Amino acid sequence: MWMKGTLGNLELAIGLVYLWTGADSYQKNVETLGCVERDIQTIGLPTIIIGDFNAHIEDLDGKTDRMGSISWTGLTKRG
Repeated sequence: MWMKGTLGNLELAIGLVYLWTGADSYQKNVETLGCVERDIQTIGLPTIIIGDFNAHIEDLDGKTDRMGSISWTGLTKRG
């Protein structure tokens, strides 16, 4: 789900993401993140992604799991 809006004088996009858990979730999540990445490129605005990533990142959880690594790497490519 995507929304566009303005914060002060900055136009931006907000995306809502849910990543799956359990059997066969890895491939579904890779596909979902690929769609999000393509959408971000198409929209071309500063973007905030919120949601449930079902992932762990070292800075927050003391460990990084496979989905944490993929989520963090994929979603921080644009800076």
